Amino acid sequence: MFRSRVALPTGAGENWSFENDSKIGTQLSYAPSDTFSATIQALAELNSDDTYSPSIEWAYLTYRPRENLKFRLGRTVFPTFTASDYSNVDFAFLPVRMPHDVYSLVPFPGLDGIDVIFNTDAGKTYLTIQALAGQRDFNIYNNGIERTAYELKDSYGLRFSWRSGEWSGGAGYLQGTMRVDAPDVLALADALSSVAGTYPEFGVLADEISNVGKLIIRSVDVHYTGYRFSFSAEYVQRRWNINMNVSDTDAYYILGGYNFGKWTPYAFYSDSQNKSELPLSGYPAAGPLAPLTATLTSLFGPIATDGSTRCIGLRYDILENLAIKTQFERIEPGGSLYLQKNGQPVPQHINLYSVALSFVY
Repeated sequence: MFRSRVALPTGAGENWSFENDSKIGTQLSYAPSDTFSATIQALAELNSDDTYSPSIEWAYLTYRPRENLKFRLGRTVFPTFTASDYSNVDFAFLPVRMPHDVYSLVPFPGLDGIDVIFNTDAGKTYLTIQALAGQRDFNIYNNGIERTAYELKDSYGLRFSWRSGEWSGGAGYLQGTMRVDAPDVLALADALSSVAGTYPEFGVLADEISNVGKLIIRSVDVHYTGYRFSFSAEYVQRRWNINMNVSDTDAYYILGGYNFGKWTPYAFYSDSQNKSELPLSGYPAAGPLAPLTATLTSLFGPIATDGSTRCIGLRYDILENLAIKTQFERIEPGGSLYLQKNGQPVPQHINLYSVALSFVY
């Protein structure tokens, strides 16, 4: 199955499904003065508990002491990616969904904290600098109905972006402490330590296993939007020193489209490369220690491998605020968290067909 979000307990398989991308949201703002304002955004989509109960995606207060400077306190989205601020507004970007090889690297939807945004002009170039600190709890479905709770704490980030004529781009950095509610992993570490006297290699490995680690995200992007032709490219690095089911990964995509009135054909290619090194060979495959080796493989074996996606699609803008998109993706999945395994081997190739009706109001 393919899931467009890691919070989804189910996804699209051999039959058509509305669960992956169906959503509706609304945003309200109140500004009693030019200095203070409040914003809240609610979104209804399939949740990790298999319901469509609305969730609060944005909820923050804004203080703007100057026209080019503002502070926000509450729940916001750190713009790790180009489409982070409007990732739930499918009408705002060309494809049905942004390339999952890249956008799946940051599974948490946003942060609860504070940020400061500063804008300035440098000649004909418009610059934005954003600094942020916060935390967030979220769930990921790693395998079928198995839900794992994650907690991002003590996080901070910096984002620099620019726009000059038809060109724009940016670079970002996010760092935090990630804690995983994984009692099975901690139990494995204890079991490995208990046999360290018999098999010292297991003792060394036990010292390296933890449910708390440092997460680092680096990103860079560039975009061109002309009269008819548009182009986007993003490159992202994810580093996490736990290695548990989540790999150190480098990923990028290249997306282009050409407009013919209301019609816009587009295509993208995305690629992800596994950078984790956790050797799973050489451990006892027989004898009394074999069950520990099997447990080690089951927990750490699913670390993501290399993957890529090729996509072609067509967008038709019916009205100024209404568009229909259809696309075909050929996915080499690797070990993406966005693919449910359900105990079955992940196929070498997946053909994904998508049709979406997107609108804003």
